[in-house]
Amino acid sequence: MRFEADLPPELADWLLGAIERGGYMDPSEAVFVILGEHKELEPHADLRRELLQRPLKSSINDPRPSIPAEGVFAELDKLLAAPRPEAAMWKSRGHTREDR
Repeated sequence: MRFEADLPPELADWLLGAIERGGYMDPSEAVFVILGEHKELEPHADLRRELLQRPLKSSINDPRPSIPAEGVFAELDKLLAAPRPEAAMWKSRGHTREDR
């Protein structure tokens, strides 16, 4: 099966960085591995729930001052009004496992 995915810039940068560091050969391998890990966690709802709650708890306990909602919405309005960059596309360089 083949499909395309639109990733937020931060996630795309993380994925491309992981590939450049040799963690994955290409985006296809990354999706295969990451979805496999997600599938393995599926029967462990309590563990998945805990993993999802950790970033939320971390944000709640963040000692930095909060940002007023008006400021957040003003920043979001600016981001939404700004022109979007052209989407990045992965181009395979024909590497094999031996090239890693």
